[in-house]
Amino acid sequence: MRYLEDAISDLSRLPYRIYSPTDINGIMSAVGAKLELYFKAVIFPKEPPRHAFVHFIGCLSGQASQQDIGALHDFRKTYNSAKHDPAFEIPLLEAQKKLHSVKDALVRISDLSLGLTKQPHASSTKRVYWLAAWDHYIGGDTEIHIMVPSISKCFMGPLGFDMIYIEGSKWDEAKSALAGAGHLDNWEGHIPESYVSAWESEGEFLSANIFEGEYRDLITSLGKFEKRQDLIYGLNRADSAQYVFIACLMALADISASLVEPGDMDSEVVQQVTSTYSLPATALGLTKIARDLVAMLRKAAWSDLTPLIGPLWATSDEFLQLASAAIVRSDTLPVMVDSNRRLIARHN
Repeated sequence: MRYLEDAISDLSRLPYRIYSPTDINGIMSAVGAKLELYFKAVIFPKEPPRHAFVHFIGCLSGQASQQDIGALHDFRKTYNSAKHDPAFEIPLLEAQKKLHSVKDALVRISDLSLGLTKQPHASSTKRVYWLAAWDHYIGGDTEIHIMVPSISKCFMGPLGFDMIYIEGSKWDEAKSALAGAGHLDNWEGHIPESYVSAWESEGEFLSANIFEGEYRDLITSLGKFEKRQDLIYGLNRADSAQYVFIACLMALADISASLVEPGDMDSEVVQQVTSTYSLPATALGLTKIARDLVAMLRKAAWSDLTPLIGPLWATSDEFLQLASAAIVRSDTLPVMVDSNRRLIARHN
């Protein structure tokens, strides 16, 4: 809950300078975005992330006190107003009181051991990702390609790392969600201009951006606005074994600390993928990829591997260099676990 403590500290410093309602709203909006992600990824990780924040707070019914649920709903309303209403104003002292109430509620909720709240905190796996978005006016969707930065011989830039379709009218909301989940910026100064020019030449080009943060936060933030379509085979996200592989890796890391031994872990991976990472149970190779990942973990003592940190993405050269320190390496997939329990996958 470091972000809450930082926000409370930021509010406490405002009286020592000239401040405006916009300053308070910005702090409340940033806390709300991170808190919503915490509910979705940690407290209730098996709930579909497309649900609104109100749904996740409602899931506390019968487990948390009505006082704590009420404090969270009260903050949620403030968060929505601060984010969406330019005329909204909240007194500084009231904003401070609301954040303290949320902090106290989260302390008590953590004692309930819901979801992943008691799992050890994993080391950060933040990095920079490139985003390129195209609007499809006929389909009513926005197609977003996610790339790991690299220099490519292809004039279009590096191969897509992942992609997702979202509702065409939700791009601005999606960007706000990404800004709350990490750091979002425009492409200038970060992505080679020649790549962006090539993307623009494709037609219906909307935007190029960079995101710095955790990949699971990136994809779950976009997943809130996902639009699943029955496109011809090969165009759907679920038709790509690579995208399914990435989702399985994140799911594997998510659940690794909560299990005493692998057991029926492959079915747990599938469930986590479908509930959190915006893929259907029919996604290409999902069951086999999950099974192969769990088979890799069974090669070593469970206590030496968990909780997993990651996933992290390595280039082909990096992957070969790191392989010498691997505890286990998959026979079928480009992934391994090293002596630091890092789940490392090759991305190109």
